[in-house]
Amino acid sequence: EQCIWAAVREAQMSPPESTVWECHGTGTSLGDPIEVGAVKKVQIRHQRLEPLMIASVKSNIGHLEGGAGMSAMCKCVIQCQRTMCCPTLHLQELNPHLEHSSFDAVFQTEAANFHYVRGHSQVSSFGFGGSNGHAVFWG
Repeated sequence: EQCIWAAVREAQMSPPESTVWECHGTGTSLGDPIEVGAVKKVQIRHQRLEPLMIASVKSNIGHLEGGAGMSAMCKCVIQCQRTMCCPTLHLQELNPHLEHSSFDAVFQTEAANFHYVRGHSQVSSFGFGGSNGHAVFWG
């Protein structure tokens, strides 16, 4: 959560300006709820005009280990260029440990256009050695 706040502050934006959140999304019973919980804590502090779109590239191409963060960053750039959210494939049910109530977000299972001319796409990545990173894209 601290890493996300640091990136949002450095980008000089407010959380509701986020259009798409590209989750690390490894599909684990512990990691995904922790990540979505951190996103929720950042996002619920302000009212949104449109629901936050949430997706993960890993369902499209798998977990690329050391290249996982880069593939997610590439997806964020494409989403901003195309002003659309690329879906999470094969998502049939949410992890029961995800706390997503009172959270204005949609877990995208289909491609969806932004409701704006431009948008912000954000991504978090977590390394095996304990390194965490977060990036904000705009376009």
